[in-house]
Amino acid sequence: MAQREEADLIVKALFDVFGTEDKDQQYGVSPVYAQDAIKEMKDKGGYWKENEWPGWFMKMKFQELPVLKYGDPFKPIKKVKQRFLQGEYLWDHRFNTYNSRHAGKVAFMSYDNLNDILQEFDGLGLLISNCHVELDRNGDIFRFHEALKGGSSEYTEDREADPKRHAWKRKSLFFIITLHSYYFTTEDFEKGTQEGWLGDHFQGFARQSDGGPRDTKPEFYLDFIPERCQLETYRFNHAPWAYEDEDENI
Repeated sequence: MAQREEADLIVKALFDVFGTEDKDQQYGVSPVYAQDAIKEMKDKGGYWKENEWPGWFMKMKFQELPVLKYGDPFKPIKKVKQRFLQGEYLWDHRFNTYNSRHAGKVAFMSYDNLNDILQEFDGLGLLISNCHVELDRNGDIFRFHEALKGGSSEYTEDREADPKRHAWKRKSLFFIITLHSYYFTTEDFEKGTQEGWLGDHFQGFARQSDGGPRDTKPEFYLDFIPERCQLETYRFNHAPWAYEDEDENI
């Protein structure tokens, strides 16, 4: 089965979960709300404590997909901390916030993990959900989430009290606008930095929840991914430019 055909099967399964053609709804789609998603992740033992819950929720749903291949389901595998689907090819999923000042820059796995995968599979399929998000402007999601954790950690309290730190608002909901599929060979990844679509500095200044530094991870620059790596773009609902006037300080 060709990479494009296998990607189509996965996207169809994702559309059954997240997509809709009902334009009479408020957003033109069925939004995923923070409280519902976080509770579901907690019930299933997922990464429910993560502040950036949308990406982790999508990862969980991605791994649960009942994707069929020749009548048999794809089998999700856990090779490293990331979650994948495996058919004839290995597939990963990433979340991109469309209405963000960081739109178009998508964090990826560490180089060590990527090298391990490429040694075994010699390539990787990638699905990127281009999503609209809304912010927790009144703090309801923050209070709900911290209460569910049993109270804020010392790190969170110190961060919230530090006037020099950016006041990072959590997301209250998201929905998928478009979904993009790609396939990268080992040779593609080797060319990525030189060609300008794969960087290596995304987490250079980011911190772990305990205050320690994170491992360096590359990031994708979506506008510069070469055509040879692109498979399809799928529309899930309204056109993305309908939201171009939304808050950019996300």
